[in-house]
Amino acid sequence: MSSSPSSDNSTALARVSDAVSLPAVRDESPSWKLARSLEEARVGEVMMLDQNGNVLSPGRIRWIWARSWMTAGTMGAALGVSSALLLGSVVAGGATVGVYLGAFLWQLRHRLALRRVLSLCASGRREEAQAALDALEQQRLPVHYRPILDMLSGNLAFLQGRFAVALGHYESVIERYRPPEGGHAHPIYWICSFNRVQLLASSGDVERARALRTELDAAPRGAYFEMDRMLTDLLLAFHAGEPDSLEGDLYEWAKAALKTNRFGLNVVLLGWAFHRRGDDDMARMMLREAPERLTGHFLADSAPRVHAWFEAKRASWQISDDEMAYDDFPLPG
Repeated sequence: MSSSPSSDNSTALARVSDAVSLPAVRDESPSWKLARSLEEARVGEVMMLDQNGNVLSPGRIRWIWARSWMTAGTMGAALGVSSALLLGSVVAGGATVGVYLGAFLWQLRHRLALRRVLSLCASGRREEAQAALDALEQQRLPVHYRPILDMLSGNLAFLQGRFAVALGHYESVIERYRPPEGGHAHPIYWICSFNRVQLLASSGDVERARALRTELDAAPRGAYFEMDRMLTDLLLAFHAGEPDSLEGDLYEWAKAALKTNRFGLNVVLLGWAFHRRGDDDMARMMLREAPERLTGHFLADSAPRVHAWFEAKRASWQISDDEMAYDDFPLPG
């Protein structure tokens, strides 16, 4: 699989640190659902990114999938489709149509199992996702599944507070997909690179996190990566205790974060930044808006210092569920 796919390629993103959970009693696996956009992404929906980090609509993804099937059908002896809905790569297929089709149907079976893992992750069902991933790991899988399994294993370990384990998975993907000098990186490279810096900051290794943060300047500027960039800088500022190090416009960041149904950690950290800069009205609003976006983050495990600050501040400010909501509190500008 090439590490530099074309601009039509997509990568499945089940970013479990941004997931929202379903009710506690569940008897069935979640259905496969794709988010329409970054802002509209809801519980259980998987975001699919293009090369620039923008969320692809379900219609666009169907077009990519249909084109991949057409390519496979007309050029089966030379080209093959390899998990187009997962990593979006059109790669070399088998030497004959028969071998190619058999291989594709075999991979399709595993693709459905991987979809289940992705859906559980996107639903915030951490333990079920881990069990499903462990079961999938026991199968004889195509080699191109390894990076996304490593990413998901890293995400789940991050949520469980197993930072060293998560770091190992992220660095495995980063090394596999590291682009040549002047080349373009696959989106999964940037996802894991952002996650690595956020993990290092959350685990207290701020110095190394800062050193690696400079590499993220080269990441694409799509909507998802912009939210990831915001989160990375907020985490670094929080763990360094330096709110004035933030160069972005906090009010613009707040607008962007509050337009989404996820990214609750961004909202909490914006509350911290506003508080430290003396705007407690905005800070209170952020802390009021955060909880509905936080289910599935498992902050007590994945970001224990942020969680402790968040709970202490909400208690000291006596923030209640009937406090002013975003729709009633227009942002400046």
